[in-house]
Amino acid sequence: MLVHTQDMATTAPDAVWRRLLERLAAAVPQLSRQFVARVTAVRGYRAGAVTATELQTVAQTSLELIIDQLLGRGQTNALTDFAGDLGARRAQQGVPPEDLLRAVLLDGPLLWEALTGVAEEADKEVLLTRAPELWRVVDDYSMACHASYIRTRIRWAQAGGEGRTEAIAALFGPQGARRETQDWFARAFNVPADMPYCVLAVSGEPTAQMREAAFGTQRFLHAAPAHALLFWPVARLPNDLLEEVPAFLRGTAGGLDISARGLAGLAAAARRATVLADAAGSALGELLTMAANWQQVIRAALPEGVDLGEEIEAGLSRVLPAEAARLRETAKAYLATGSVAQTAATVYAHRNTVLARLSRFRELTGMDLRVPIQSARVAVAWTG
Repeated sequence: MLVHTQDMATTAPDAVWRRLLERLAAAVPQLSRQFVARVTAVRGYRAGAVTATELQTVAQTSLELIIDQLLGRGQTNALTDFAGDLGARRAQQGVPPEDLLRAVLLDGPLLWEALTGVAEEADKEVLLTRAPELWRVVDDYSMACHASYIRTRIRWAQAGGEGRTEAIAALFGPQGARRETQDWFARAFNVPADMPYCVLAVSGEPTAQMREAAFGTQRFLHAAPAHALLFWPVARLPNDLLEEVPAFLRGTAGGLDISARGLAGLAAAARRATVLADAAGSALGELLTMAANWQQVIRAALPEGVDLGEEIEAGLSRVLPAEAARLRETAKAYLATGSVAQTAATVYAHRNTVLARLSRFRELTGMDLRVPIQSARVAVAWTG
């Protein structure tokens, strides 16, 4: 008699779970319609890349396979095979990876809501006990979809053409912040994800030299709105960023920056490089960096009509032109080095003469060049 009681205790929860799943299976047509209504709110599915008919078919099949796996019937790998086909198809249809994940993960909440709806009060304890099984199956399904998606994108990118262009563009879009996008790109092109990346930007279309640099190498060209970007990995953070640029590109009029965080910081480095490219303006033949040309960036960002140098020039106008020229020459030499000794060597004057001129400059303009925040203002004001 005792053995019979134990068998009842063991089999009763299984029977309840099976009964709930059978009720769920009967509701699949209705659940698939609910799935379609929800998935069409996901951004990547709004543009019509996936038809309503296909969404309905995929929803019904995936829900049936998930329930079959929970019931322990059907082929063990049927859901995995279906997930692989689905991931590859969504990659080919251009659905963003994060939107694919949102879509396939909708199955979990949908099935859970339906289970709680068909369960009776006496079933709730069994339902809570078996819930992890549902979430595990849905998670495995979503991971199989995503893995297949990434494999397809890697093969596509390696094949070149449109796939390569899309793989590069993904780094600069919303999905570029996701680690899986960075890893996808790194695997597709056999480049490091975490090493520093240089980014060179020019306004408008790519130059012939940029196209040449990107041909058959691990340098990559991207046409961003209003700018062209060339980026490539480097072995270390350089002391002089220009040293990492091929010689035939150093005469480019544009901006150069670096991502110390590898592909994760690439989009941010590109934004800085485009700001530098815009600041370069008509300075043909000049490649700007933040380290060397930050003042041009600030000057270019000032509203039209704002003149930071007006008070400085007004002060210098109070002395004879010859003295004003000596003071300006000494001030510029000091701004370039911050060293009295080097300034003295540059302007061929005694050290005490340099100190006297800096003091005179402060007296006339109100700007003490030995105070960093005041010297920064003068540096920006005198940037051409």
